[in-house]
This record gives sequence, C-alpha cells and structure tokens, in this order.
Amino acid sequence: MKISLNGEWFYYVDLKHIGEDSGWMEFSWINNHFQDLEKIILPNCWNIIPSLKRFEGSFLENFT
Repeated sequence: MKISLNGEWFYYVDLKHIGEDSGWMEFSWINNHFQDLEKIILPNCWNIIPSLKRFEGSFLENFT
C-alpha cells in the first residue's frame, strides 16, 4: 500500500538542537506551541525558504 505524504505539513526548526530532549515530539508540546509552527505544502523543499537556505539538521517525526 502506498501512502502519500503530499499536503500541508507543520514544522519547527530546531536551530539549537534541543527539540528531542525538550519533548517537541509530544502531542502536548505540539498543542501548546501550534501557533509557533511554520507551514509548508509538500512536495516541496525546505531549502527554498530563505532562512533555511543553508540549514542542515535532523528530521524528527511523530506519525502516531
């Protein structure tokens, strides 16, 4: 079975590498910070966003 990841996604860039230890993957954190999340429509490339043009980092996800 194929599952499309196309569509609207919300993200938050972890420039200080504190997200995993701070619980950013927890639903409670997401609910409390939803207004701070950025939105991108996939398919896309985050490197087209001027502030992220040269950003390199990890991708953490929670699909549950």
